[in-house]
Amino acid sequence: SLKKLSYYLSLMKRSRTEFKALKYMKKSIFYMKKVAKISRYPIFFVGLKGDFSYTDMREDFHNPYVNDDYNYSNVGVGIGVRWRFSLAKNKYLDSEVKVKERENLLMIEKAFRGLAISLRLAYYKLLKDLKKVEIAKNSYRIARRWLISAKADYDANLIKSKELIEAYKGYLRLKKSL
Repeated sequence: SLKKLSYYLSLMKRSRTEFKALKYMKKSIFYMKKVAKISRYPIFFVGLKGDFSYTDMREDFHNPYVNDDYNYSNVGVGIGVRWRFSLAKNKYLDSEVKVKERENLLMIEKAFRGLAISLRLAYYKLLKDLKKVEIAKNSYRIARRWLISAKADYDANLIKSKELIEAYKGYLRLKKSL
């Protein structure tokens, strides 16, 4: 049986791939917002560097003022902070996210409107066709009764054969159209 139009509209929203894609786009905009927010914070970093060299053929001597390129070991640590104070860039990222969000909402609305209109048209056309089928069924029942009545009247010599033929024609015409 045919359900209400609202059921088909919600089914369309759940199952159409366009709406699924727009849903994922909405998710990506959420993460864009997160990135824009995180980009305002400072970045702390730590670096560690170490290297060594050892050669058997050279003498090992320990003098802090002489650099031996063949026998040595070095270790270094670096700590730093990077913070972008670019207010213009932060504003740009915020506005870009807002534009994407508006775009997404407009796309969802546009897609839903267009598909909803075509769904409504199909739904109302189906309702109209179902009414036509119901009318045709009723007409078929009436034509059948007319034919049975015409046969009985012809058998009782109440009508002429021409009227019986008209009843047959009407019945067959209706049966053919179904």
